[in-house]
Amino acid sequence: MLTLFVTTLIGCGSGYLDRSTACGYDVFDWWGDVSWYVNRGEDGAFDFAPEPSYIDRIYGSYDTIEGDLSFKVDYAGSYYLVRSQADGFGTIFRNGDVDVLYTQAFEDVLGATWQTQRREERWGCSGEISNFEVEDDGSTGNTIDVLTYTISDDQSVSYQRAADFEGSTWIERGSWSADFTRSYTYESVDETYFEEGKWGSGGGSEATWTSTSSDYDYVGATNFLPSGGYTYVYDGLESGTETVVFSYDWTYNYDGSGTGTYVAGDLECDLTVGTSGACTYTCDNGDQGSC
Repeated sequence: MLTLFVTTLIGCGSGYLDRSTACGYDVFDWWGDVSWYVNRGEDGAFDFAPEPSYIDRIYGSYDTIEGDLSFKVDYAGSYYLVRSQADGFGTIFRNGDVDVLYTQAFEDVLGATWQTQRREERWGCSGEISNFEVEDDGSTGNTIDVLTYTISDDQSVSYQRAADFEGSTWIERGSWSADFTRSYTYESVDETYFEEGKWGSGGGSEATWTSTSSDYDYVGATNFLPSGGYTYVYDGLESGTETVVFSYDWTYNYDGSGTGTYVAGDLECDLTVGTSGACTYTCDNGDQGSC
């Protein structure tokens, strides 16, 4: 059973957190959790435009007596999300510690909506963020991922995230920086996939990756765009060698549509994917069909 400790806290104007926090490092003018939100406001209410360019506005309130928490996020017009709204409860301590649980509803540019539930805990410099699915009846569903982190100094927070996907466990390690960027590595525990990249303050990322299978080795690069689309370029190499057998160069939109190019030796093909996922190709040797 989940237990949250709600204490009586008296609001005292702008700058909610104590000057001296339980951790000792001061990340609360940039570290993007609920304590940052409340610390940007007055008497538990907050309304501000954060520095990351993909977010236009964060506004809401925290009841310092009852522990109720509610906030909304409006995203920039170039971003794939339109808005989100969170409602929950818990304690945001004046010393920087946090113990809250909230459900967050999202809406994207395609009009799709979904919900997740998040538990945020931090005691001193160490914290944990757990994300869960939300069932149709509003109850907590399966765990999506669990992220543990350590506030390393005033300018950085290091973390590790574990998630299960398609029967495999994936581990992400990295750090957030005070310039609102995030560097990371991402790998499967069976060591068949490794990725290294960086998320920028504008909501996009650049990454390079390698992958192995019984037939081929793969070397590629993926760039995620704030709009939700991405580019995906990779070579398929003869296993254990540097010999390129084929190459793909894809550009996808957030709605799932996209175009690409396939090259294998002297053969080159143009590929098109519709929003339904249907793929067609046309090659320079006259071949065409479904892919």
